[in-house]
Amino acid sequence: MYGGHIGTANDHTRENLSPKFRRMRLEGGDWESLPLQTLVQGLALVADESAIYRVGGMTAKNSSDEAADLYSTSDFARFDPSAQTWTPLPSLPVGRSSHDAVIIDGRIYVVGGWELAGGDEGRFHANSLVFDLKAPDKGWQELPEQPFRRRALAVGHLQGKVY
Repeated sequence: MYGGHIGTANDHTRENLSPKFRRMRLEGGDWESLPLQTLVQGLALVADESAIYRVGGMTAKNSSDEAADLYSTSDFARFDPSAQTWTPLPSLPVGRSSHDAVIIDGRIYVVGGWELAGGDEGRFHANSLVFDLKAPDKGWQELPEQPFRRRALAVGHLQGKVY
């Protein structure tokens, strides 16, 4: 569990971003705190056999007594659970938040979301992205335009396809 919103509905401030990155072992036990890297909500968090990947998210630059000043991030990082360390990876082409992601055959697919850049209403993303973990030097690749614009969605996969 990484970050998130801890305030009341639609009250977006720095103070309402959760400063927690935690896990609970499936075998049972208490919640364990892990090193948080960036305060965000609306991020995608996916895992493979060896690492956890944090993709994008939204941060608030305003305090509780200021007008909302919200920004989607282009951050992309890998967390090694054994060493409990973060490694930065190639940034998304532009900021993206309120999206979701899946890993299929060593590729991370990022779907939906929007880009917030301060005072505007946000721009919905028209394209999904893919990042090949086996060929990171290729960076993020844009997929063909999708027939929908959505945020706060969920994606999954079955038999090599994104749903």
